[in-house]
Amino acid sequence: MTIGVRSVPNNSWIENKAAELGLEIEWTARARGQDRVRPAPLAITALIEEITPLLDIVHAGHTVIENGFAEDKGHLSPAAQEAREAIQEIVEEAQWWTTEGIADAHDWLAYIDFAGVPVTANSTDAELRALVDPLTQRALDEDDVMIEGVYDALFSRREDLLDAEVA
Repeated sequence: MTIGVRSVPNNSWIENKAAELGLEIEWTARARGQDRVRPAPLAITALIEEITPLLDIVHAGHTVIENGFAEDKGHLSPAAQEAREAIQEIVEEAQWWTTEGIADAHDWLAYIDFAGVPVTANSTDAELRALVDPLTQRALDEDDVMIEGVYDALFSRREDLLDAEVA
């Protein structure tokens, strides 16, 4: 699972530097050893608030030695290096996710009795794939649940409808 975060509060320097280079930063993270997780916004906010002062120390204690090549060299002061290590430890130990509010798409689609889900025995794979994002969003909007395995559930539904036609 990847989470995109546009900025770190009170530390726009990183984004400004990226913008100077024509880049946009997308902060990402993954939950180790967890299959079905969703972001925990309050935990993420607390994590960002905890590391922001450390990011300021890293920013204040870094230098870049431009050597005219593609690989400029960077250097961290001892305080900045300590802050970098502290950030790494905090992020590695942080639990920014939750397993609450996650459901299997088969279960959720059965719960709504496939209402408004236009799957037929003749639906193509492309049509099924086109339904994945809207259904995922619908589950979040209507039931505040993140569903997984949407394509597989739709595929199974199509197969069930095909089997019913044959029988």
